[in-house]
Amino acid sequence: MTAAITGPVGVIGWDLSDDDWREARNGGLGGSDISADKIHAACLVLRRITVSDESDCWSYAGYLNRYGYGETGNGMAHRVAYEGFIGPIPAGLFLDHICHSNDKQCAGGGSCLHRSCVNPKHLEPVTPKENTSRGRTAEYMSHRHDNTTHCTKGHSFDVGNTYVTPDGRRQCRICRRVSSREYMARRRATAKAAKA
Repeated sequence: MTAAITGPVGVIGWDLSDDDWREARNGGLGGSDISADKIHAACLVLRRITVSDESDCWSYAGYLNRYGYGETGNGMAHRVAYEGFIGPIPAGLFLDHICHSNDKQCAGGGSCLHRSCVNPKHLEPVTPKENTSRGRTAEYMSHRHDNTTHCTKGHSFDVGNTYVTPDGRRQCRICRRVSSREYMARRRATAKAAKA
């Protein structure tokens, strides 16, 4: 059963009225490490959610981008909710939807319903590598790359011609070399034009 929530919401024990916004501005909600602006933005996100009784997900009912993530005027909806109720996201980390990671029935991808979840309890800051490894897309991509024998230009992915990036992607050494030479030529031309 799914319950739609409209107007002031008591999902997390806070009434999201304008009176609460004024109280937040005076330091009454969220603690001293979360700015009142962040709390207010998160409260605006919660005004547009649908709560699922089965999964406890708070699905954002506002604008969803083509990847299925909620977007607001203040940024990605799940990030806004996390920063408003939990605190800042550490630099260099992504938010993983652990509700997705725990749901083995979800196929992932753009149709994944968990991408619209803004429940801060379902979000965990992780490294980009960890976030990718937990997702279904990682399983698809690793399988897809296992079967790829040539780059897009037709060079073979063999031991001598394959560069593995620090994040685990494979790149053709010939194509990297050509790209690097083209880049350096453009830089030299730009520097030469700037001197003239």
